[in-house]
Amino acid sequence: MHVLLILLLAVLLLFLLLLPVMIHDGTRFVTREYTVLSDKVRGSHTLVFLTDLHGKIYGGDDAAVLRAIRDAHPELAVAGGDLVTASEADPGRKEWYRGAAMLLRPLAGKLPVYFCLGNHERKIADPEEGKEICWEEYCRFLEHLGIRIRRNDHTSLEEAEGKNPAFCADSGIDLWSFEAGREEFQRCRKHRITREDAAERLGNPDPDRFHVVVTHHPAHFDACAAWGADLCLCGHIHGGVMRLPGIGGVISPDFVLFPKYSGGRYEIHFDRNGRQVWSSGRVYSPQKTPPVPEGGRRSVMILGCGLGFHTIPIRIFNPAELSVIHIEGTARENGRKRVSGHFSCGYRDSAAGGADGTNSGKGGGVRGSHGPSPSSD
Repeated sequence: MHVLLILLLAVLLLFLLLLPVMIHDGTRFVTREYTVLSDKVRGSHTLVFLTDLHGKIYGGDDAAVLRAIRDAHPELAVAGGDLVTASEADPGRKEWYRGAAMLLRPLAGKLPVYFCLGNHERKIADPEEGKEICWEEYCRFLEHLGIRIRRNDHTSLEEAEGKNPAFCADSGIDLWSFEAGREEFQRCRKHRITREDAAERLGNPDPDRFHVVVTHHPAHFDACAAWGADLCLCGHIHGGVMRLPGIGGVISPDFVLFPKYSGGRYEIHFDRNGRQVWSSGRVYSPQKTPPVPEGGRRSVMILGCGLGFHTIPIRIFNPAELSVIHIEGTARENGRKRVSGHFSCGYRDSAAGGADGTNSGKGGGVRGSHGPSPSSD
């Protein structure tokens, strides 16, 4: 009895100690900036990656998020899925997707926006769920804004030239959407997606183009990397709910403890024959990353920690994230030395309740500062 009482008191004390962190991390987001170099790309380009919003609205009108996006000066926005929550899709409820609408309406008026599905959009779109009316309404809303919905296909970014010719004109970048079956999002399920599965849905990649593949679940990174992705953009894990130094996330929405991929950047290296020879594993470290084998290639994943939460509605040492990705060309015609690729990361901290959406604490408002990132916890 005494042991049980001590354990209960210890749990209560831990909860009280972490409560301020939960409140703080549950009401703010950070802007994390990643830089990717590739000799396949011409020029320098910036995109913002939005994932796992789950209808959350910061500060009543998302002004802080929109300001952070504006300050990043992107040429393109990519929505990586789960901007809505399936349980909230109700045809009798006016604009049940209000949280997503608050962010997408002003954004689509300024930037080309590409929209890829997460498991919640997949659930709404599934006829077996009986939410077809909601899905059709949501698609009409997106299409009215000019947002491009992508499902297991690709587009050359030259197609976005109407709104931003600087980004798209001869950039060498292709954007792909990879969707696995809904069964691959079942909780406690081991993912079995292979390179052949990716090739069946996407076809064969052009080795001279830079391929950005958006796939909601990071468990599909290995297959997409083997297929030929240069950069994968993923979400779904919400940063692992709670983050621990040197370990990363604690639990995923699939109820997997200490998931291999939980947030930040990761790399896989292949030799000239396409055989995997190195992986960054659970935590990426630039200092411990070996050079790519001669004639080989690297594939990188940016795993956003998401802008909202669902299933486990808390964040501990794990603020929400707006991902800003700089893709820079290193071909000789850009006047730079050819390199295989490199990453750097900086962050800025934004709080929903602040007057200007920024936090004046350590690292707040500093572009490119090397603050705490998911991969260097």
